[in-house]
Amino acid sequence: MGQVITIAQHTVLVVDDEPIIRFELVDMLEEHGFQVLDAEDADEAIRIMESHPEIGAVVTDVQMPGSMNGIKLVHYIRNRWPPAALFVVSAQKLANDALLPDRTSFYGKPLDSRRLVRDLHAALDA
Repeated sequence: MGQVITIAQHTVLVVDDEPIIRFELVDMLEEHGFQVLDAEDADEAIRIMESHPEIGAVVTDVQMPGSMNGIKLVHYIRNRWPPAALFVVSAQKLANDALLPDRTSFYGKPLDSRRLVRDLHAALDA
């Protein structure tokens, strides 16, 4: 008899206030084998993080309405859930890399989806 090999799905949270961008990113990540949750702003992202301890990575846009933008969100997540892999995406170049917490990757738009998938796997498989 053959052996059954179980491959753990990595769970990623996508945060973006633009529904089309968010849904395209969710679809792309699911096609690459990730379990994906999504949020339209930082407040919803935090509620999801609180109820889903299996989330290993967060991909967030910078510009979002609500109580905090993506930069503040990744700082909040780094302080509250230190092991989470963090990925920030923006059409605007960040003025200073020091704005991001340690172990946070930045991606400009248009997004290089192959690089993001590769980096997500590297972060979550480590």
